[in-house]
Amino acid sequence: CLWQIEVTQAVLQHDHDNISISMTSSGKMLTFGMPLLFHPQEIQIVVTPLNIFSTQNVAALDKLCIKGLALHAENSL
Repeated sequence: CLWQIEVTQAVLQHDHDNISISMTSSGKMLTFGMPLLFHPQEIQIVVTPLNIFSTQNVAALDKLCIKGLALHAENSL
């Protein structure tokens, strides 16, 4: 989708913070997963409203050989 490309390009520009809002299951994972493929040494923080979303995102990143961490009350120190 065009919006996914636009968000990914904005993230890759590195000149400002980005906020992206879209519906559930609309493909947001792609918008923060792709920049990590181009810059694997960088860190991204993604805030999700539910623990299951963060767990699903980490699983999807793992399939791309990208390290991720879902931190929430159930597993925090």
